Amino acid sequence: MPNGHALPQTQESRAVGGSLDYEAAATYPRTTPRHIRELWAKRQLTAIKVGRCVRFAKVDLDAFISSSRVDAIR
Repeated sequence: MPNGHALPQTQESRAVGGSLDYEAAATYPRTTPRHIRELWAKRQLTAIKVGRCVRFAKVDLDAFISSSRVDAIR
């Protein structure tokens, strides 16, 4: 950390072992961290919880997106 300034976090730096924090998880389906928190609070989104840290796996985000799909009427 040069000059006492924190380095900017990228999605890769917020990903730990393939799991994503709220900010990084929100960038994947292009939503907000608040929406991810709401989905987790309602248990509509699967997460990995270690202590107080909540992380999300990309496969779980993919599963949520697939389950939210609404097919067109033909």
